[in-house]
Amino acid sequence: MASNKNIDAINQLLGTSGTSSVKKVSKADKPATATPVKEGKEKVSAFSSVITESNALRLEQYLYWAPGKRKKQDVVNAALKMFFDSKPESDKAIPDDE
Repeated sequence: MASNKNIDAINQLLGTSGTSSVKKVSKADKPATATPVKEGKEKVSAFSSVITESNALRLEQYLYWAPGKRKKQDVVNAALKMFFDSKPESDKAIPDDE
């Protein structure tokens, strides 16, 4: 199980304090098309992966029970940021092919 320190770090990356109310978003609430990137926001890149059933379940449970509106994209980005922040190789540029 994740420690409170890790949960606090994820909440900080997501910009939440853990005091918001939960709102379940239905598919009808989601826009049908992608919206343009707003000024000051990072560009996004499509990402697909396969995760274990237990991690998928835990992710869905977190999204359901976590205070405030959460998106899978935000949780995955926060987790990847925490991982890459401890890996100096992730900031090393890949050399050009010659």
